[in-house]
Amino acid sequence: FTALGHPSSLTIGTGHGVFVLDPAPDAPQGLVRECAQFLHKPSVEAMRAAGAVFRGRAADGTEEQVYSDSSFYFDAGVMDALCQYYDEHGEFECEVDAYGDFLMPC
Repeated sequence: FTALGHPSSLTIGTGHGVFVLDPAPDAPQGLVRECAQFLHKPSVEAMRAAGAVFRGRAADGTEEQVYSDSSFYFDAGVMDALCQYYDEHGEFECEVDAYGDFLMPC
């Protein structure tokens, strides 16, 4: 499962998913990184406590940023599993949700 994130202000982060990336002090922004934790619509305090906040320059002029969710990709194996579920159970009666069905901690 691959998720794409982009820098956002902390205010934007409170209404979206936020990625807490594994620490890599020398890694420039924009590279592939492992996600240590996913926060769903976190408070500013929760983003700070989890280590999601980094120094940058957000579009709204603030210097503190977080990586918020953009889009998600899953491979053919996940698609096959979804198709198999459909074949066995029929049409979904609800939407498939990236957070609730894939990213939410058990």
